Amino acid sequence: MKVLLLGYFGYGNYGDEWSLQAVSSAVSRCLPNGEVTVVSADPEYTRRLHGLPAVGRGFSSLRNAVSGCDLLVAGGGSLLQDATSLHSLLFYLAIIGYAQRKGKKVVLWGQGLGPLKRRVSRQLTVKILNGVDLITLRDSASWRLLTEIGVTRPEIHLAADPVFGADLPEISAKREPVITVVLRDWPSLAPSRWLPPLAQAVSTLAMEKGLKVQVYSFQAERDRPIACSFQELLAYAGLECVVHYGWQSLEAPFYTFAKSRLVVAQRYHALALAALAGTPSLALAYDPKVVALAGELGISSLNLKNNSNPDRIQQVIREALTKDQSGVQDAVGKLQKRAAVSGIAFKRLAAKM
Repeated sequence: MKVLLLGYFGYGNYGDEWSLQAVSSAVSRCLPNGEVTVVSADPEYTRRLHGLPAVGRGFSSLRNAVSGCDLLVAGGGSLLQDATSLHSLLFYLAIIGYAQRKGKKVVLWGQGLGPLKRRVSRQLTVKILNGVDLITLRDSASWRLLTEIGVTRPEIHLAADPVFGADLPEISAKREPVITVVLRDWPSLAPSRWLPPLAQAVSTLAMEKGLKVQVYSFQAERDRPIACSFQELLAYAGLECVVHYGWQSLEAPFYTFAKSRLVVAQRYHALALAALAGTPSLALAYDPKVVALAGELGISSLNLKNNSNPDRIQQVIREALTKDQSGVQDAVGKLQKRAAVSGIAFKRLAAKM
């Protein structure tokens, strides 16, 4: 059976590459003799990092890849949303719709749905998704949105983000006195409002407790400007900060999280991986998906839109640093069990083909 994996792959986004690793491994376990191909913005990069055949995102490549597959799997991330742009949503819906017209089975694996702010976004999403064969969702908020807009025909399961089902490397390193910060720029959130007070709070606490600070870029091309700004703000406060751009393997940043005393992050998958590594974390909430994950994990959260007071931010960071992790680990265990639901449902569907 030929399986085509669709997602935000090949862009150097660490979280999405982990999703690809998790979904491709699960598909291979379900279909030991299956052939997996990835739709990627950079096929050579995907082949090098994952050892999987890949095709580009151009019209001709996609048309041939979809026509030649038996099953299309949209795996991981928040592919169906119009917060970044309507164009992104239309791109993914168009591919799924084309696969349907070609008579291919279509699966949405561990998806986070929304936001869908535009009326046309909801209408098109309902039309396309009511024609797919299987949907597994990563959170209850996505389930509620799916129900609200009227998607009812496919087999639907509440699962979890694929990363919670990933094969994790062993952790042997001891924790170091380091706060790891993962930032991203977001169009509707002006950094001038929240970045200076965050830097002030982090620098004050780090110098008080003798902690180092490092910034890890999840997507170097996009995160570089805000990471540099944060570094400059810390330097102004008298604290040196190392910024890591890019990564050579999937395991490298995971080990970084595992060795850290605290992870302060905007990125969804940074929080997920920190929880899997057993490291205390603070969610910098800028998007519903981050709010939803923080709630499911029971980790501390800071709404960037409403908090610009350094003292308040410092208080929240202190609480995150000393928070008991037993409840978080219980939540991780539940999410790992839920993540397995996607593979079970997928295997059942594939057996009928």
